[in-house]
Amino acid sequence: MGKSFVVTVAGMVSTLVATSIQASPVTFSGMGLNQTVDYKLSGVDKTSKAGQILINFQSQNLTAYCVDLNHTVKSSWDATPASPDFINGGRAAAFLYDTYAASVDSSLKAAALQVAIWEVVTDFGGTLNLLAGNFKLLDSENVRNLATIYLGSLPGDVGNYQSSSFIVKSGSDPRSQHLIVPEPATLGVVMVATGMMFADRRRRRAATARVAC
Repeated sequence: MGKSFVVTVAGMVSTLVATSIQASPVTFSGMGLNQTVDYKLSGVDKTSKAGQILINFQSQNLTAYCVDLNHTVKSSWDATPASPDFINGGRAAAFLYDTYAASVDSSLKAAALQVAIWEVVTDFGGTLNLLAGNFKLLDSENVRNLATIYLGSLPGDVGNYQSSSFIVKSGSDPRSQHLIVPEPATLGVVMVATGMMFADRRRRRAATARVAC
């Protein structure tokens, strides 16, 4: 019975891992709460909507935020889940997303969260200042003030932060934005199943050791 269970779990893990890491289609469903902002990126003036990006990924409707200012969102593309470590400042972006995304109930909050995420993925490793660096917010004082509060909440050891959020890593044809989203359910199942498998292995090793003694 135990052996059969382990084989079943191992097979399930292999299947789910293979499924989760394969490229899956992403569909852009439109913008949620957002606000148009002007900013400067590496010396170039730009204007963009900042806020919730609504997508369907792995058969789930998700509220995402952009972690990639160098590309635009396409109407549809292929992507794979990736760890926040895939991008610069990824754990800081994940902390901001995990801490504030669920409480966004206004365009101001949505824009401020997006601006704070843009700041960390662009200037992480240096001083986080929305008036200086490679990313600068040019207008929207209310957005800047709230985003600054969000940035001020980052823990000093954010590099050790563990998040359940993931990056939707865009494929290259077409190349869309990388986005941050809650953990896809399939990956959650993989983690649970993997934990069950390793726990069972530890129990069997312990039992073998007792018999040997």
